[in-house]
Amino acid sequence: MILKDMFWGFVLLLICGAIRMIYCAVQGKEKASAYRKPRRRGVFILILGLFSLCFCWPLGFLAWAMGASDLRKMDASSSPHDNNYNCTKWGVALGLGCSCLSVSVVLICILIFAIVQ
Repeated sequence: MILKDMFWGFVLLLICGAIRMIYCAVQGKEKASAYRKPRRRGVFILILGLFSLCFCWPLGFLAWAMGASDLRKMDASSSPHDNNYNCTKWGVALGLGCSCLSVSVVLICILIFAIVQ
């Protein structure tokens, strides 16, 4: 019984997706792009920044680059800043800090190895 309900739910999901695609195709590209809300990756960038602080420093470069790109897009749009903007801003700050920290650690290690030998 449960499998049957899951099957019909999946079929209904596919039908709704097909109807949405047809609607967007009929209305034209302008309506389809207006129908979609722009994706914001603020929380993801913040998590990358936190992971770069705690676990893996090279993730800071990724958080810094992705966050800077998203901040430019958010500043260029006319929509008001929301919570996502703050998450992105903090993720960029953490990514920048961890990137500087990782570069300085690598340079210190190179200097230590150069002095030892």
